[in-house]
Amino acid sequence: MKPKNLKFSIFILVSVAQVLVLIQMIANQPDLETTGTPYKFKIDPRVRADQDNTAYSGDFIWLRFEISRMKLVNNKDWKHNRSLYLVLSKDSLGYAKVESVSKTKPSTTSDWIRAAWWVNWKDSTEINLNLPFNQYYIKNGDRKDVESLIKTGLKDSLKTSYLNVKIRENQFLSGDLMIGDVSFKDMLKKIKH
Repeated sequence: MKPKNLKFSIFILVSVAQVLVLIQMIANQPDLETTGTPYKFKIDPRVRADQDNTAYSGDFIWLRFEISRMKLVNNKDWKHNRSLYLVLSKDSLGYAKVESVSKTKPSTTSDWIRAAWWVNWKDSTEINLNLPFNQYYIKNGDRKDVESLIKTGLKDSLKTSYLNVKIRENQFLSGDLMIGDVSFKDMLKKIKH
């Protein structure tokens, strides 16, 4: 066999092996739709003059959740870590809450996510969390309609807004963004018609 043909044959074998490994990894992955724990992450409706809690950019709404801010008892231990693990549970109304915070991956539960964090510049004992699903995708949204819904719905402190998310071991599947008990997508459709 010529060296050119041998190299090409090896390339084909390695490519096929990589595709087969990828297919096996996907097939072994648990289906989040059926195995993930459903959570409702409450949107923080508070709006300050110097900070917008929800922003619309392109096809995404950037969300800030109520659990995105928390106090640390001893922040010296966290100085060099920029990510942490949040073990989740539900409050009495079914909304997501942080059960515990850890620097190491939890082994006793599958209801956890990894989040980036930074110290609040106004209060060094408070941290801000960047949850991995803080972007909500809107397909073909008209900018004026979306901004109107954000102002009248998501920032209305009289309505409880939340994002449905299924979680299992740092994997997540985002569902509907709800304003009150109405889907954001349904509200957007009504405005267009």
